[in-house]
Amino acid sequence: MADQSPFLEVGAADILRLIQGYLTSAGLHESNRVLREESGIGAAGVPHRMLKTWSAQGKWGLVLRSLSILDRDRCRLDVNLIAQVHEIAILELAAANDFEVAYAAYRFAQSDLEASQVRLPGTKEKISRSRHVEQKLAALAAARAKDPNAPIPNDFYDGRSRDDVRKELGERLDIVPEQPSNRLTSLIQQAIKYQSFTGELPQIKELYSSKEEEEESGASGHNKKKRRKVFDLVLGTTSLDSVEDVVVGETIRGRLRPAEPIPSKPFATIKFGKKAVCESATFMPDGAGLVTGSSDGLIEIWDAAQNYGELRRDLPYQMKDELLGHDVAVTALAVTNDGTMLASGDLNGKIYVWRIDTGTCLCIMQCHSAAISCIQFSPSGSHILTAGQDSKCREFGLRTSKMLKEFTGHDSFVNSCFYCHHPTAGLRVITGSADGKVRIFDGSTAECLAILRPPGVGEDAREGVSIAMETSGGPSAHATNAAIACIVPLHTPAQSMVVVARSSTAVLVNHSGVVLRIFQDDASSHAKSFCAATASPSNRFLFAAKEDGTLSVFDIESGKLEASIYDFGAESTGNESKHDGSKGNAEIACLVNHPFRSMIAAFSNDKAQKRGKLVVWK
Repeated sequence: MADQSPFLEVGAADILRLIQGYLTSAGLHESNRVLREESGIGAAGVPHRMLKTWSAQGKWGLVLRSLSILDRDRCRLDVNLIAQVHEIAILELAAANDFEVAYAAYRFAQSDLEASQVRLPGTKEKISRSRHVEQKLAALAAARAKDPNAPIPNDFYDGRSRDDVRKELGERLDIVPEQPSNRLTSLIQQAIKYQSFTGELPQIKELYSSKEEEEESGASGHNKKKRRKVFDLVLGTTSLDSVEDVVVGETIRGRLRPAEPIPSKPFATIKFGKKAVCESATFMPDGAGLVTGSSDGLIEIWDAAQNYGELRRDLPYQMKDELLGHDVAVTALAVTNDGTMLASGDLNGKIYVWRIDTGTCLCIMQCHSAAISCIQFSPSGSHILTAGQDSKCREFGLRTSKMLKEFTGHDSFVNSCFYCHHPTAGLRVITGSADGKVRIFDGSTAECLAILRPPGVGEDAREGVSIAMETSGGPSAHATNAAIACIVPLHTPAQSMVVVARSSTAVLVNHSGVVLRIFQDDASSHAKSFCAATASPSNRFLFAAKEDGTLSVFDIESGKLEASIYDFGAESTGNESKHDGSKGNAEIACLVNHPFRSMIAAFSNDKAQKRGKLVVWK
């Protein structure tokens, strides 16, 4: 870790030891033996705490069998201790007149006995323990040859009783570490929890298309069960139900597809104060609430159990009608993956960080010189990524409230920013701007690794073509750059995202800039531009709102237009809208997806609205 690598190096030997522990716990002792012999790697500890007990009982066979599987250097086993255990085992066999087995054990352990030395009584002379044991065996054998019941010599156990020797060795053997038998499975479970917490694993949970379906599944009432994440641990894919082809990187691979309904009807409506409009919104990671920020500076957390019709009253400050808020419009919101902290950004470039359970303000940071447009917490929740209308993207440490890095290069508003974990390169930061470019940065050094320029207005896009530019080049020579409205990061396909520009074309690209899919509306939409987008929890569907109020639903795998909801803008904002664009202007400012249910929330921050509202679709 001295080189500040984002990865913890795990030695191959320790991996084999974890597997050995699992094999032992599963009763696969022969497999464990073969693995140990072929690899030459011993265990890091014994699978129990019985060595002391067995020593007291004289069960040296069990003790020696347990010691034989250990890596002596790793367990810091003294050669003298091993030799003494062999010695007492041999001597007790001889004392029981089992001389044949005693001599066989002596020959088997001779190398260990030779490694240890014994000081002769009353002298400074030392001899090998092997010779010392041999002399004792010979003396007792000669005495028993004359009298089978002859007592053992006084110095047979070096002047001590057998039980005293057993007790001493038991105490010394008790320092041998115990290797947990389920350590491997525990580590895998912890890794799953951490990767789920940091967003590296797909956040897919069981989906219900309706309340009735949820009740039929036993997920409500007295039989309510906790929704579980559904993904294949080995393959790292989501649980799916029919076989089709999907682009993964630049190759086609077969996989199952998730069963997921398309939200098509308004489910709940949140209305704001007079002359106030919604400026930002985000669902809680556990689905228990919806957080909204409005132009009057208020932050409200709405209760999912009440269909978002009431504020969450389990939060003490909302129970007292005391709301979180700013002095100016709240333009961006983000919640940590564990749902404990909320970050809110405002029109003046300030960010507040709150504890959700108590409403305590943890810190206030002046992050930008203009309005905050986007916020995201780091996977660990210790840093926060911010983007503003001052063309800057910055990272701040929550412990110090100081700026740690600045990601520069954009010439206009930065509308999107997010962290992304690369399997080999570590953490990356991706930004999208009104200058029409997407920049990919090294999350550790803030170095710009790539610049992507999606197709502009009137330009054709082609699959398989790279939209990457030279990072050292100057301003783009293209005059048709379309502002980036938003970027939708995806978990499936891996290392990919949908870039939505203010044009009639959105593109699915990988992080190398290669276009994997193209999303274009049908001809009846009169080539209206996209203005907001989000993806379904399983990443099966892309929901893209157009400036005329139409919601286009695309299949992400095929790029096919699955549905068009023409009254989406009118229902979400109250303004009149027609799909031919002849009347009204119901431009959606933002789409927000539910973390695991087939729901999306939509709102407009158009100040022309008499009273702003947010509509949840299901």
